[in-house]
Amino acid sequence: MSKVRLYEIAKELGKESKEVVARAKELGLDVKSHSSSVEADAGERIKSSFTKQPHLKLLQKSLQQLSHHRKPPLPKRLRQSRQNRQKQKQLLSQKRKQKR
Repeated sequence: MSKVRLYEIAKELGKESKEVVARAKELGLDVKSHSSSVEADAGERIKSSFTKQPHLKLLQKSLQQLSHHRKPPLPKRLRQSRQNRQKQKQLLSQKRKQKR
C-alpha cells in the first residue's frame, strides 16, 4: 500500500497540520509530526473523521465552554444570608417610599 504524509491530508482538507496530527493521535495512530507518513487506509480514516458530524464537535466545544463559566452553588448558610440581605434592601426601599 502507498503511504501519505499528514501535511498532504491537511492540505486536501484545508486544515492546519496541527489539527490533523492531533486527530491522528486521537485515532490511535503513531505519528509525531506533520511530516509523518501513514498508510492510505489510515489516511482515509483521518479524512473521514473530519467530514463526519462537524456539528457534533462544535456542540461539544460549546458545552465545554459553558461548563467553565458555571459557578458552583453557594452553601446553604450563604444563600440564606444573601436572601436576608435582599429582603432587608426591599424593606428599606419600601420604608423610603412610604416617607415620601
